[in-house]
Amino acid sequence: MPSALTYMLKPNGTLPMFGDTPSITHRTDAIPYIECYPHLTYAMTQGQSGSQPSTRVGKLSNQYAFFRQHWGGTAGPFRDAVHVMMTAGYHSNIHKHADDLSIDLYGYGRDFIVESGRYAYTNRPERSAVMQAAAHNTVHVAGKSFNLTPSNLRRSQITSVGAASTQWTAAGTSGLLGTGMTHTRRLAYDRDGTVLVYDDITSPTTTSFVQRFHLGTGLNRVSSGSRHALYKDNENRSIHLLQLNVGSTPKVAVGASYVSYRDYDWQRRNQVVTTKRGKQVEYLTLIHIGEKTTKITSATVQKTSRHYIVRYKLSDGKTKTLSMLR
Repeated sequence: MPSALTYMLKPNGTLPMFGDTPSITHRTDAIPYIECYPHLTYAMTQGQSGSQPSTRVGKLSNQYAFFRQHWGGTAGPFRDAVHVMMTAGYHSNIHKHADDLSIDLYGYGRDFIVESGRYAYTNRPERSAVMQAAAHNTVHVAGKSFNLTPSNLRRSQITSVGAASTQWTAAGTSGLLGTGMTHTRRLAYDRDGTVLVYDDITSPTTTSFVQRFHLGTGLNRVSSGSRHALYKDNENRSIHLLQLNVGSTPKVAVGASYVSYRDYDWQRRNQVVTTKRGKQVEYLTLIHIGEKTTKITSATVQKTSRHYIVRYKLSDGKTKTLSMLR
């Protein structure tokens, strides 16, 4: 557990709110024999004590994948590092939310894509809401949540992570959407501020699927359209989400949702929702976060026998490429 905690902690000292995890800052005095874990000490003290870890990409058991841009020092301010996580794993209904293949995206000192929290252990409607698939950063059948039944135990997991010189990758699968349905999600991260998310869903019948990304509080809409949405906060930190044209035409909508950072806290925030319909549905979503307002000005997709090659340009003039296994 101490080893896993090292890599799950965000640069601001909190954990991603997967399942029933609250957003609290974790302190070294909560860990017995913390001196035995110098990497965890470094993560919890934001680089003030302990030893700097060298690992920046990895898989924790078969339930979590993580990407960490840097560990501070000469690479940049500790709290500003980009941190990406994906979760998948259904082992029991204890603390279990319908959140398989959900992601958490933090960077430049703030949450950009964040889970809904646990609200509290209560019978209030807010608690019921945060348990549902619609409260998480994943894909679900329109109007339905996941099938969290005993027959579906162990039908979701993180399957792989990889590290190359230009990008890091992670993949996971879930069989919880519905009978005979399979969802595969892959991430490609450019080790800076851009993540490419690929969702591949198969279904025995034609079905409407919904992909959701719930944003951190304080991110206000600048612009949106049929395939994109751009948000920024009061410090001009920004997130731009762009649906690339693969498969059926995406229908992007923006709306409100809620986040509970601590018990009985219920804050309004924004979400980006994309709907597709079919028996074989693909989403290819390019997400860029910027320390200063930056947007994706152009993007092209090349389809090969095994990959999607995405070339894109940012408003600061940078041009980059990400590759996604199909």
